[in-house]
Amino acid sequence: MGKHDTSDLPSLGDLHQEEQRCLAICAGKKCAKAGSTMVLHAAQGALQEAGLDASTQIVLTQCQDQCEEGPVVTVLPGGYPYLNMRPDWVRQVVASHIRDGVPVADLLPRRWRRRLERGKE
Repeated sequence: MGKHDTSDLPSLGDLHQEEQRCLAICAGKKCAKAGSTMVLHAAQGALQEAGLDASTQIVLTQCQDQCEEGPVVTVLPGGYPYLNMRPDWVRQVVASHIRDGVPVADLLPRRWRRRLERGKE
């Protein structure tokens, strides 16, 4: 296994089949370079502080194919992609999306924001 070989990690597609709440954090080379480890640590802390660490998995994944917009955190179920994540933003995602069930529209890509708006109509 090379220095940055992620082939032993699950793909996002593998995780879509599971029903348990999950923060899928991309561990691809560009996301790792952009700070996915800091996002991982912030997610672990936020879940623990919210008392959700037993009911929500954190899974490092293979590349999620959003390389220019990493680090990428995808919330499952639902496949909500949060791009260009920062540690303080992942805390917001845990508090709103994971704990309260309300996606953080401002942190989602435009097409996902539109999808949420259509769902409210």
